[in-house]
Amino acid sequence: PYWAFSRNIKEEDGLYIPTPKTPIADAYTGATPQNDFVLETQLDETRNGKAILWFEINQPFDFNDVWHNQKYANNNAYRTSGQPSVVYMAIIDFDKENIGYFLHPIGHGNPTGENGELNTDLSSLTTALKIAEKIVVKIN
Repeated sequence: PYWAFSRNIKEEDGLYIPTPKTPIADAYTGATPQNDFVLETQLDETRNGKAILWFEINQPFDFNDVWHNQKYANNNAYRTSGQPSVVYMAIIDFDKENIGYFLHPIGHGNPTGENGELNTDLSSLTTALKIAEKIVVKIN
């Protein structure tokens, strides 16, 4: 995933995904909820100024005409993936409270997970862009 490479911490297994020995907090990992949901979280320390907020989402077995299960037939990591992860972004301002920031899709991760490049061409994605109808972040 794009976020894993962005950490720039290679684990003992040679990958960038955290391991049980080096866990990191994850806001939410699990089956995609069928309805709207609210995730409330907080930072460990107070922040000021602006920051870039990233959000990455993916749905396994989300195939389409371009992203089918034979696209990378010899890659075990891809076989159940389908369309690559969609990366969303917003610039937020911690000094302005009670403002809703809409995250917008800006690209997708590498379909096989081999690198951390962000591909900004979303034209081949279909249902992957519909996993979330909208993503809004509010700072309190």
